[in-house]
Amino acid sequence: MATFKVISEPKIKTEIVRDKDKKEIGVKKYVYYAISFDEPFEGKKTHYRKENGLKNYDISLVRGDEDEQRINGKLLLTKIKKDLAEGIDPKFAKELRITVEEVKLKEAQKVEEAKVSLDDAIKLLKDAKGYSGNKIAAGKEITAAGYLSIYNNDFRRYCKLIGKESDLRAITKADIRNYIELHFNPSDKYLYTEGKKEGRRIFENWTSKSCTTAKATISSLFSVLVDKDLIPVNPCFGVKIKRDSEKIIIPDLKKDVFELWTKQEMDIFFADTDDMELLYYSTIGKCIYYSAIRKSEIFRVTVDMVDFENEQFLIPAKLTKAARKHSPNEIIDMDIPDALIVALQKWIAVRYPNGYTGKDFLFPHKTKIWLPTDYRTFNSNWDIFREKLRTQYEGLFMKNIYALKHNGLAAYFHSLIRRKDLTAAEVILKMQKHARHESFDETENYLRKHNLMFEKKREKANF
Repeated sequence: MATFKVISEPKIKTEIVRDKDKKEIGVKKYVYYAISFDEPFEGKKTHYRKENGLKNYDISLVRGDEDEQRINGKLLLTKIKKDLAEGIDPKFAKELRITVEEVKLKEAQKVEEAKVSLDDAIKLLKDAKGYSGNKIAAGKEITAAGYLSIYNNDFRRYCKLIGKESDLRAITKADIRNYIELHFNPSDKYLYTEGKKEGRRIFENWTSKSCTTAKATISSLFSVLVDKDLIPVNPCFGVKIKRDSEKIIIPDLKKDVFELWTKQEMDIFFADTDDMELLYYSTIGKCIYYSAIRKSEIFRVTVDMVDFENEQFLIPAKLTKAARKHSPNEIIDMDIPDALIVALQKWIAVRYPNGYTGKDFLFPHKTKIWLPTDYRTFNSNWDIFREKLRTQYEGLFMKNIYALKHNGLAAYFHSLIRRKDLTAAEVILKMQKHARHESFDETENYLRKHNLMFEKKREKANF
């Protein structure tokens, strides 16, 4: 657009309108101003303008009462002065504004199209990792369920909180650091205030190890975006995880979650029941108690891995926590005591009343039965179920279900030391295999830590 300078400042003027007989028939108002272009524009350099406001600014100086006309006059005068100061010719202001708005709209559309929502990112990860569809690649079921659960629940909740669910490109390293901190040192600021979850924290209390696992899970999501050139840097990189010694200890009625269960609690929890919910949790608890099986493993177990004939779990090493320590095709066997055999037979009959295949999961997802139970979701649901037990049995059930492993190992140890055919070393070796400890020393340390001692009576050695 040609450049100009203002030679007459804009001001409002009023003219009387007369007919051909010079009879007054009304008035007209306009903003008068004059500008001079550096070079001839439309055939001349100096232009004297009368702007009534309707054509270029959608403002009328004659409609309405006197107050409305006065307000509109001030508004029009302000707009014209602003345009002139910015080098915009008021005669073409509307046309220019339309062009500018079109450019802005196109730019906004480009920005919107470039956004990567959480749902977009999850879809990209599912495609990249092979987590798409109803049938996920064998061996990836529990990992896929865990990843998708944290994305669709915990991390989605956080993204909504910071207003970045619609565009993950906006998430920064500081956001990830804050996400981890909200779990490492939860705040009562973020609580559910209604429904079944009233008073519960929105962000669960995690250990240092859980924070490290969660960070790795979230990092995988952003790594896919980096690979697709949608973001330049993974915001999880460089986020340090604090040590458990740095955790702020908050008094909690839950006490020590790994405190051993009492005999009364186990008698109640392991009692024969037809209640589907209790049967589900108690059967999992019995697997942990009797076979020292980890939650992450039990949810990977399919029905054909339960060898009722030989009374053993037969689990591929690749599905276990210690997969790297075993050969790819190695099978790990774990004894199933009689009490657990009965419990598993009842659970399978109840869970699969219409029959099952060997590839069906022992503890499948509640609705998507082709998927296993996700242990993050299990932890949350267990907390809710445990609250019911606490309400029903006041003062009991303050522990974590996984603490049953320590109860079971203690019971197994005491049953072994009663056998006169086993030496102390043989007892420790059996404990090592049952607990799947990496070394003999690790088992010795475990026994010492949990005060599991051999008989103190001994014979003096004479030599």
